[in-house]
Amino acid sequence: MKPILLIIGSFLFLSDSYSQKLSEALQKLGSNPLIFLDSQEVEFNDIRDYDPFDIAHVEIIVGKKALKLLGERGKDGLVNITTVKKAKMSYWKYFSSKSSDYKNLVPDPLGDTTVQYILNGELLPNRHDGALYQIANKNFRKLKMIGKDELINKYQVTGRDIGVVIKAKKVKNVKAD
Repeated sequence: MKPILLIIGSFLFLSDSYSQKLSEALQKLGSNPLIFLDSQEVEFNDIRDYDPFDIAHVEIIVGKKALKLLGERGKDGLVNITTVKKAKMSYWKYFSSKSSDYKNLVPDPLGDTTVQYILNGELLPNRHDGALYQIANKNFRKLKMIGKDELINKYQVTGRDIGVVIKAKKVKNVKAD
């Protein structure tokens, strides 16, 4: 059990967003939690060599919620890990469905290297995938595209060509630069 806690702990520590405090979440897991990577159940050995910087979001589900989701199989809890690639695809599809301007200016999920994301007035850091991955119909309010001039004048951001200003209900554990 100890190796799994260390690996999961490193994912949580380096992730921009996670659902619970590290120590509380790890203490609640049983001795044999189920592990999901990008929605696919995997074995511990399948995540052992993952680079924590390739992880966008880690969610630990325990207790009644885990039992409800997985029945008796969830008795020791579950760890749901989302990679950066999966998170990018998810929020890109979502934002593309909400804004044709976004879809045109960011034509593929990996093409947002010149984009500055701004969530509820806060500039998101480079490792923003976990925060954006959490945006869905339940908390989404508005998305607006802005150009380079407005990025510089209003937000003092240089080196980026496009701004994506998102309004949403509070997204857990978002950290600004």
